Amino acid sequence: YGINVATSAGGADIAFTFGTGSMAVKKANDVDTDEPGGVVTMSTYGLGVSFDAGDVTPWLNYSNESNNYNDNSSASDNDIKFNITEMEFGVDLGMVEDWAISVGYGSYKTDKTSGADSKSGSSEETKMEIGALTSVGGVSIDLSFGTLLSSKSSDESLSDSGTFDDGEK
Repeated sequence: YGINVATSAGGADIAFTFGTGSMAVKKANDVDTDEPGGVVTMSTYGLGVSFDAGDVTPWLNYSNESNNYNDNSSASDNDIKFNITEMEFGVDLGMVEDWAISVGYGSYKTDKTSGADSKSGSSEETKMEIGALTSVGGVSIDLSFGTLLSSKSSDESLSDSGTFDDGEK
C-alpha cells in the first residue's frame, strides 16, 4: 500500500510519498516445492519541496528505501538487508529560448548487510546533472548530461553499480 500527499503553500510545492509491501518467495533451488523460501519486505518514502522564486525554482528531494530478505530459517545465514538514501537539490533556471533548463546535485548512500556473519558494506556517490527540455510539435525532447563527482565503497562486496554481491550465483 502507499499514500501520497501534496500541497502548495506560500509559493512552495510540497509532496510526501510513502509505500510499503511484502511478498513470499520460493526457495531458489527448489521450484517444485510449496515450502516457503522467505519473505521480502520493502518500504520507501520521499519528500520533495520546490519554491517558485520568479524566474528560478529551487528544489530539494529526499528519499529512503529499505529492503529486507528473511529466508524463514532459524539461522540468518541468507538474510539480506539494504538501505538506500538519496538527497538531491537544484534549481530550474527557467526558459532559454524554447528550452527549460535545470541543474541538480545529489548524494546517494547505500548500506548493506548479509548473512549471520553480518558481511556488510556501504557506498557513497555524489553526482551533478544538467538538463534541457523542449517540445517540437507534439514531441517532447529532454537532453540531460550527468557526471559522477565522487564515489567510494567501504567493502569489496559492493560492486561498482552499488549492487550487493554475496558470491552466490
